[in-house]
Amino acid sequence: MKNKMKNKLTRLFLMAAAVLLALAVQSCLSAASYRDISEIQGKDWILEQITTGKTTVKINRTDSAAEVYTLSFDTLRISGAAAPNRYFGPYTSGDRQTIKLEPAGITMMAPLFERSDLREQDYFNYLEKVWSWDIKNGKLILNTFDQDGKKAVLIFG
Repeated sequence: MKNKMKNKLTRLFLMAAAVLLALAVQSCLSAASYRDISEIQGKDWILEQITTGKTTVKINRTDSAAEVYTLSFDTLRISGAAAPNRYFGPYTSGDRQTIKLEPAGITMMAPLFERSDLREQDYFNYLEKVWSWDIKNGKLILNTFDQDGKKAVLIFG
């Protein structure tokens, strides 16, 4: 009888220890897997490509396009250059790397030429629909939606 009671207590202790260990590991993973917004602040990000479904548009960075499609974050606002206009506005960041960009102000310059790989208005539409961010291999990844509501990814270097 004593051995049965000892075995039950041992099993109960081991199960409780396993549950506590699992909770501790999950807590560490949750805390470590999300990045802080400060990692993307204070840097000028330059758009390299957009992927929507099976289509990828790589931004051709010739000498005339070096300053086109940029994005910067400070603690409260975004700013950058499109093609040819500059823009700025607030953003809000939330838990688990969620983010909402709000390009509120845009200069009103007329372009001398329209880029064939990405029109300026399309870029602004992508920014307005951004819902999360990440950093992978030193690149800023913004998850957004295209004009048809399909997932799209903006990659900045």
